[in-house]
Amino acid sequence: GRVWAFTADRAAFGPLDPKQGEARDAFRPDGPKFARAALSPDGRFAALGREDGTVLVLDLQAGAEFARFPHEPVKDRWNAVSCLTWSPDSSWFAVGRYDGSSELLRPEIPETK
Repeated sequence: GRVWAFTADRAAFGPLDPKQGEARDAFRPDGPKFARAALSPDGRFAALGREDGTVLVLDLQAGAEFARFPHEPVKDRWNAVSCLTWSPDSSWFAVGRYDGSSELLRPEIPETK
C-alpha cells in the first residue's frame, strides 16, 4: 500500500512517504543511475533497472538488495533498461533494454510461511 519513487536525479529509490526515522533515499546504486523500476504484485520486491542494463532486485521488507543480474553491454548501443514487468505470481520478471535485448529472469526467492 505504500508509494515508492525515484529521487529527481534517479540516484536513489525509496518510499515517497517515509515513516518516522526512515531515510527517503532507501536504495542508492553503487554504479550507474536507475532507469526503470517495477514492484512485484505481492509487494515484497522491487526490480530496479540501471542505465548500464543491470537489474537489481530489492527485498523491500528487509531493506536490502536481494539479487543482481548483470548485463553484458552491446557495443555502440545504449544499454539502459527500458521496461520491467513482473509475472502475476511474483516469481519472475521480464526486462527489456534500449540495445534491443530482453530476458526473462527468475530470482531464487525463498518460500514464505
